[in-house]
Amino acid sequence: MDYQQIQVTTEGPACLVTLSRPERLNAFTDRMRDELVDAVETADRDDAIRAVIFTGVGRAYCAGQDLEAGGATFDQGPEERPTAAKPDSGGTLTLAIARLRKPVIAAVNGAAVGIGVTMTLGMDIRLAAEGARFGFVFARRGIVPEAVSSFLLPRVVGLSRAVEWTATGRIFDAQEALVAGLVRSLHPADQLLPAALALVSEIAENTSPVAVAVARRMYWEGLGGIEPLERAHRLESRMLQLMGASEDARGGLRRSSRSGRPGFRCGFRLTCRPSGLRRAERFERRLTRSARLQNLPPMTASSAKRAWGIGIPSCALKSRTGPRARSHRGLRRTPAGASPPSPPSASSPPAPRTARRHRRRRD
Repeated sequence: MDYQQIQVTTEGPACLVTLSRPERLNAFTDRMRDELVDAVETADRDDAIRAVIFTGVGRAYCAGQDLEAGGATFDQGPEERPTAAKPDSGGTLTLAIARLRKPVIAAVNGAAVGIGVTMTLGMDIRLAAEGARFGFVFARRGIVPEAVSSFLLPRVVGLSRAVEWTATGRIFDAQEALVAGLVRSLHPADQLLPAALALVSEIAENTSPVAVAVARRMYWEGLGGIEPLERAHRLESRMLQLMGASEDARGGLRRSSRSGRPGFRCGFRLTCRPSGLRRAERFERRLTRSARLQNLPPMTASSAKRAWGIGIPSCALKSRTGPRARSHRGLRRTPAGASPPSPPSASSPPAPRTARRHRRRRD
């Protein structure tokens, strides 16, 4: 394959893959995804290669998805059916890395934002320069995380830290990433790549290639194998399709280079716009339908209210205690664990009727 946006070189037992779009801060594109997948698969077939190193050219590792298309960057067009979502590029790369038999090392030389940081979560070892910056900025762009980060990030840094970084969308420095366990070590910029190459040399000189490959596969199987990654990839692709076509995504991307608050209009806690509430409820129904397609546990009405803060139509949710009778017009709901009353048979005597007593008016 003719590489146009990356550089692939061999440094002894290491395959060095360098993101090479310095004029765009190595922004991620579909072309770059295809080239990266081809590079790691080619390195996996070469027995002389013991490990793969990812790094970037210039002052950035990867500044995220290329936003040249503006507000239509994540818009996949009108939704036709629930299974028509386009696989997200980051997830495709992460699955290719997870299937490798050799260790993968990330040498983050600069800013790693969005897909720039989520692509490293599937890599085995992450090193960073002292001046590197990280950011899970998806919520500030009106979209959701990708590259299987919904599965990997909580397992790398813990659920609390993962939610904090995703909910705030802020940029943090390399020292915070080191404390959280996102990166293994920090190095001066001119010593980052030599440190990664020294790590590959240690692997090549002291370990068995087969033992390393088997151990790496065992660790992935301990997390459930490739199936949980594929399930997370399908769900993230579906959510990116839904959110990418929303007003939040278009507004967030248009305001990505401006100062001030984005002013998102669509949300789950809208109190003054009935139309906004209807949009949120429609989104919830799509979310629940997508979860059923991915064989995920169904949401209940109470858990949905606690999670999203809005009422969800009962037709879109599966009750925890099974079907319930309607509660309007004086009908009581069937208690939890109790079987509904059986209809009367033809042989059973009719129920006694209560006689009406009328009191006459006295003059």
